[in-house]
Amino acid sequence: ISLELKPENENGLVLYVGPMSYMDRLPISDFLALELVDGYPVLIVDYGTGAVRIHHNYTKLETGRFHVVDILLTKTSAEMTVNLVTV
Repeated sequence: ISLELKPENENGLVLYVGPMSYMDRLPISDFLALELVDGYPVLIVDYGTGAVRIHHNYTKLETGRFHVVDILLTKTSAEMTVNLVTV
């Protein structure tokens, strides 16, 4: 997953992929969420066995500037990279 972002706020949900409500017939709990916390991206991934949080504390996403967030998911791992885009 590759996203180009231009944040307007330092805190908020950027992306959520997963169930919106619990259904007894289809008990799926897998999800992926990308949020900003004080300008830093946080990736939360749950493959159904418990959530894992990845805090990217090295690059703050400055408001009003473009950034690219790349998320690489495999069956056993999750990786996030952040780059500033010069426009």
